[in-house]
Amino acid sequence: ALETVTVSQDYINTQVSFRWIRCLDTMLDNKEKSWFSLKETKSIAADYGILSAIEVSEMLSLFNELGVLVHLTATATLSDIVTTNPQWLIDKISKVILDRRFHLDTNKFRSVGLREDAERLYETAVASGDLLEYLWGRQHTPFFLDFMRRTFLLSDYRFNGKKRFLIPSMLDQAESPLTTKKMPRPKRKERQFSIDFPSDHLPSGVFERIVCLCVSNSSNVEKPFLPPRLWKTTAQVWFGKEDLDCLYILREPERLRISIWNAEAENKYLHIVTSILHKIQADIMGEKFTWELKEWSETKGSFQPYTLANKTRKETTNYQGLELEDFLSSLAQ
Repeated sequence: ALETVTVSQDYINTQVSFRWIRCLDTMLDNKEKSWFSLKETKSIAADYGILSAIEVSEMLSLFNELGVLVHLTATATLSDIVTTNPQWLIDKISKVILDRRFHLDTNKFRSVGLREDAERLYETAVASGDLLEYLWGRQHTPFFLDFMRRTFLLSDYRFNGKKRFLIPSMLDQAESPLTTKKMPRPKRKERQFSIDFPSDHLPSGVFERIVCLCVSNSSNVEKPFLPPRLWKTTAQVWFGKEDLDCLYILREPERLRISIWNAEAENKYLHIVTSILHKIQADIMGEKFTWELKEWSETKGSFQPYTLANKTRKETTNYQGLELEDFLSSLAQ
């Protein structure tokens, strides 16, 4: 049965030019390199008679789809790198997403004047550009910034007049009751929602990616009431200038809990959350990633399906294929 299914796959029956295969072999056989610039790739391709930029693009698209190399095209910076050793990507990303208990070496950061930057990353998940350049190298930093933006592993963090970068996977601090008491609280009862997932299990990385895109959206707001307040399992993000313009997200093992402080902005904030979920589904998780939105019912004392509770609310839009910048712009509409 497995052989039958395998043979029926489209990629098994795809005819590939011998020139393309020789080009690929030449790149893969070079064990000293983990990546090639697009210019280098075109030069190798030309040696085998592949002279058209369109044909080079088609070749790289096919090999990327087959998983024999990595070539992303969402931005010019991403397009300029052809990765032949995926472990190189993993090793680079692992320089900023790591377990500080085992991998933090403060001495190496102290010697280059980046100790405070490193401590900020490991304590608040916010990295400076200087620190990322040190970890990734100046040449590759623009590529990895774009790569992690497009996979929702990093977002621009533009608050307090400084541009830094948030890496939500590094959030490791539990929300302190003392800290919570200092937070602005809603002046009237907030609206409560639940996002439930199949098998009562919240997929790994979903909370962090929601935080990532929420912070990106907040960064585009002119003078939000406060910068985001972020912890390992909770997040408070402001999308406006008033204290009530806040979205509170709580991660539980089986679901996400959402509090909206400004009831008048309920539709707007639910649109932001559900659009982000659709974007994660389209770009990262795939169609099997599903969820159900519920709202708290005071009369029933439990969460009830949102669409059944009020059918007049706005349908969620599917943002598949939308560029990241356009997607973030759409959230502000």
